Amino acid sequence: MTEFAKRMYTGIGSVVLFALAASLLFGTLQNNLIKTSIFSGLLLLFMVIFLIGLNWRKHFSFLPIGKASTWLQIHVYVGWASIVMFLIHTGGRSANGGLESTISFLFLTVAASGVLGLGLSRLIPRRLTQKGGNIAFEDIPKLKKDIKVQAEDLAIKSIEQTKKSTISDFYVERVEVFLLGSRRFFWNHLFGSQKHLNPLLTRMRAMYRYLNDDEIQIMKKLEELVCERDLIESQHSLLSLLKWWLFVHIPLSYSLLIFAIVHGIFAYRFVGG
Repeated sequence: MTEFAKRMYTGIGSVVLFALAASLLFGTLQNNLIKTSIFSGLLLLFMVIFLIGLNWRKHFSFLPIGKASTWLQIHVYVGWASIVMFLIHTGGRSANGGLESTISFLFLTVAASGVLGLGLSRLIPRRLTQKGGNIAFEDIPKLKKDIKVQAEDLAIKSIEQTKKSTISDFYVERVEVFLLGSRRFFWNHLFGSQKHLNPLLTRMRAMYRYLNDDEIQIMKKLEELVCERDLIESQHSLLSLLKWWLFVHIPLSYSLLIFAIVHGIFAYRFVGG
């Protein structure tokens, strides 16, 4: 069994044990007519603060506070445990009032986006590996520009070598349009479809019968650049999805924290009163 599998099973077992222990504890207290809402609410609030701490940890990566992978695993398991605590805190009842409804909506949305993010964090790295390995998101614009420059140079080179404009005309009419409009195929890239790419490749290969040997070599290099650009565009789409997910999950998490603190203050004053 791998180290990752051991940690995963340990984490899942810990969440199950927590769920059983918390359900038994709070159930016993409630059966004895002891109000537990403040305690369960505070525990849930501390869990939310801890979960947001993963984002804070990224800003202090220079501190010796553990590996990012360890924090991420703990984040996942505490996230599952927080869902259990939310159900215990609410007792499975529907929200009462605007503030409670807002907090419930935010929590469920954050939890759902967290589960989605967990799935994406497992799926996307595998997809990136299939697409030629991980490329730094910041390097993608330069890589795209370089490929376009190389393709333009090949088109110009074809005129100089063959004294004909067959390939350069094809480049302007087909290839350049594809390169400039490749971001339109975001969903194709996301789902691994090549419906946008195959017609162009088929057209390029059909051109071979009209070209001499020198032109065929240039066309093959052009075809390689098109395929390379498509791989980069696929990685761009996958990495963009992760970026967009963070733009949803993190702001919602902070909104949840703010509303939860306000809710806690009102609840404490009500009980204290």
